[in-house]
Amino acid sequence: NPGLGFAAGVELHSLAVLSTDSTFTEYAENRVVMAAGSSIYKILSLREIGVSMAPVGSSSIETAEYIWQPMSASIKLAHMPEQENTEIILEVGTEQGLDVMVKVSQIVQVLKVQAALEAENARLLALLVPPKLEKAVNALGKKAHKEYAQLLQLHLASEKKLPKTVP
Repeated sequence: NPGLGFAAGVELHSLAVLSTDSTFTEYAENRVVMAAGSSIYKILSLREIGVSMAPVGSSSIETAEYIWQPMSASIKLAHMPEQENTEIILEVGTEQGLDVMVKVSQIVQVLKVQAALEAENARLLALLVPPKLEKAVNALGKKAHKEYAQLLQLHLASEKKLPKTVP
């Protein structure tokens, strides 16, 4: 809805999925990773991820300010089927605490956008055929398809003077 004036963005300097050994030691690009059995060890690395949001009423990302300062994080995954175990470890690399700074007016704006999206969703749903009617139409369609196939077969049989196989 252009009248709402909403702009937000996510910045991400780099994203990497790395294969590792069981101690989560990263390997060089050309090296083959060997893991015990069918175990898999991976690291999802996010560098300098931040979230920004424009002041209320602005639709320009140019006016956006950080609501979540850029930071780095990694998710380590250890999948060990023989031990029936999967571990997920989240590591957040910040030198200071994680601050999310959102103004009340921005929260109100997000709620307005959510309400507008819900209203648009309801409008679009109203355009759809009601489920009971859709089911009935589909059933008629299947019956009509069968009848058409029978009529076509009769027509082709009469055109080519073939015996009629449809009752």
